[in-house]
This record gives sequence, structure tokens and C-alpha cells, in this order.
Amino acid sequence: MSDDNTKREAEPSPASAGSHGPVSVSAYVDRSACDFPDSRPLRRPRLLTSDEEEAIRAALGWLLWCEQNGQIGDGGRKDIATLRALLERLG
Repeated sequence: MSDDNTKREAEPSPASAGSHGPVSVSAYVDRSACDFPDSRPLRRPRLLTSDEEEAIRAALGWLLWCEQNGQIGDGGRKDIATLRALLERLG
């Protein structure tokens, strides 16, 4: 390597020689979409409208209020757990 970087061929300067240590490169190319060139990435569909989700939250709130006021049985507690799991899954 020369100190003269004015030659036609690109050559790294001596200051950068070996300054990064050994480098390994690994390349992975995902060609799974190549079989279907017109395909688009899958998006998670919205399962509920915002009104439906709001209704579920309101029902859960009502059940929680009933539980706090001692007006709910085991079936209501199961409903609370089910609605919480549903909302959690919906993100």
C-alpha cells in the first residue's frame, strides 16, 4: 500500500489499514416472495371495529364494578378473565 492516494485505482489510506480488525460477512437473502412476485406482505387484519372494542371495554368495566361491589359470581369472574384475555390478544 502506498501513501499516495492520487492514483487512478482506489486504495485505502494507510491510516485505516487494519484499524477495524478482522471482519466476517454473512449474507442472508429472503427469496420466499420470489415465487409469488405479485404478492404483498401479510398484515394482521383488524378483528374488531373501534366501536366493538369500546363496547367490550365498557362491558369489562361494568363487570369489574360489579365485582368490586360484591354483585358478581364465579361466572362473572370467568367473563372478566375472558374479556381481559381477548383485549390483550387484540393488542
